[in-house]
Amino acid sequence: MKNTICAVVVAGGKSSRMGRDKSLLPFGGYETLSEYQYRKLRRHFSDVRLSGKTAKFPFEAPLILDESETFSVMRTLYTLLRKCKRPLFVLAVDTPFVSDETIEAMCALYEAKTTSVIARSESGLHPLCALYDPKIVAEVEALIAHKEERLHALLARIDTITFDVKEQEMHNLNTPEAYEEALKESRD
Repeated sequence: MKNTICAVVVAGGKSSRMGRDKSLLPFGGYETLSEYQYRKLRRHFSDVRLSGKTAKFPFEAPLILDESETFSVMRTLYTLLRKCKRPLFVLAVDTPFVSDETIEAMCALYEAKTTSVIARSESGLHPLCALYDPKIVAEVEALIAHKEERLHALLARIDTITFDVKEQEMHNLNTPEAYEEALKESRD
């Protein structure tokens, strides 16, 4: 099943709280956080790609350009579903602590024939650590047409299984302080 899934590192955000492009920050022995996440997903999937607004990545990897004029995760998901045309595992570039076990378990749950598997921690749902079925593309398109661009609105309309993860797995690197703390954690 995993070989039929397209995995994508979503790395096209503004990084406004970080003050610089977080996808290009060094992490975990790699030149960039995006390469760290890309290599992690390559351990699980044969087709792994990057998603971004430009071809900014300093390593060789397939790229899906997010051509939307806005920074909208819903529009990014729409592009990815249309371009991949098969089950899609998405992982935000700024969540480097998602474990291999979580990725494997989410794939196993997806095989139970649902339209999505979403990570959930104490702080809530994490729609950028998730599996989506290409069948939902019409729902995404309808929401965008109605100017609804919150992924939680999509999750309310599709068949969703949640997978509980530890809060620290969803620790994201949105600020310089969070990044520095993550660097310390990754060395431990």
